[in-house]
Parts: sequence; structure tokens; C-alpha cells
Amino acid sequence: YFTVISIVCLFLVMLLRVTLNEHVSIGMNYLSLQVKTALQGAIYEKTLRLFDQSISNGLAQNLLNIDTEAVEELIIVLLFFWYYPILLIVATIVLCYFLGTIGLISIGMIALLIPTVYFLSKKMENSSE
Repeated sequence: YFTVISIVCLFLVMLLRVTLNEHVSIGMNYLSLQVKTALQGAIYEKTLRLFDQSISNGLAQNLLNIDTEAVEELIIVLLFFWYYPILLIVATIVLCYFLGTIGLISIGMIALLIPTVYFLSKKMENSSE
């Protein structure tokens, strides 16, 4: 019975993780869209006030489209800077809870192998050129 209960609990945890991950992603997209809309409104109002001065249509369109999209993407990236470390910390705690010291040893081995894999991939990339 322990195996069946463990499998059901694992399934429920994965379902909860996927649900929360989507919820966070939707929240991040909503926040970035609000900021983008506020920026576009402010730029539009400023453009209307400066319309009698020398401001080109191309500059106004660039500010309204390209620059606000860059800010929107920046907000999404910055919000992931707090989300993924928390996710890694929680996963590490759960791993160490279930596996004990073996979990810490495996995390240490992974941390040691990351630079090795990076070095080997760079060597292979250089040898293929």
C-alpha cells in the first residue's frame, strides 16, 4: 500500500506544481501587460503634448511598440529571478527530507558536473568548427 500511496502523492504534487506554475506565469504576463499599457498611455500623452514640436512619427511608433515590448519582456525575466530560486530551494528541501545526506551529496555532484559539462561542450564546439 505504501507504493500506491507514494505514487498518488507524487501525482498530486506534480499536478499542484503544474497548476501553480501556470498561475504564476499568467500573473507575470498580466502584470507585464499592465505595465506595458501604462507606458504606452504615458508615451501617447507625451507625444500629443510634443506634437507641435519636432517629433517624428517613426520615433513615436518606436517608443510605443518596440521599447514597451522590451520593458514587458524585462519585467517577465525579472519576475522569474525570484520564482526559480524559490522553486529550487523547495525542491532541495524535499529531496533532502526524503533522501537525507544522499540528497545533499547528489546536489553537490550535480553542482560539480555543471562546469565539467560546460567545458566539454565548449571543447566539442571548438573541435567541430
